[in-house]
Amino acid sequence: MKGQNQERILALHATTRGFAYCIFDGPGDLIDWGIKHVPRGEKNRNCTLAIEHLIVRFDPHAIVFEDTDEAVGKRSARVKHLYRDVERLADRASLDTYSYPWQVVFDGKRCPGPTLRG
Repeated sequence: MKGQNQERILALHATTRGFAYCIFDGPGDLIDWGIKHVPRGEKNRNCTLAIEHLIVRFDPHAIVFEDTDEAVGKRSARVKHLYRDVERLADRASLDTYSYPWQVVFDGKRCPGPTLRG
């Protein structure tokens, strides 16, 4: 079910120990953020479960994450698989997903617009 709040966005960034997240209620309106560390072993499964919990808790309209398809991206296979798992999770919840090249995140002046996923 798509989030009822049309402005709420869940932004994700995978890390070696789990992921970081931010919840926005509109441009510049940060309402929560955090870092989730998951146990070694089935990191992607544990990350996906934690992300699913965030979706239930915050009811976002869309999820934003790094575009790992970019040629210059140097993310591990595990992270690429995690983002694919997040896409499937979002699809089951009827959420929009957007991905951005990592360079754009660090230099918002060059933002060409998101790549709509799914």
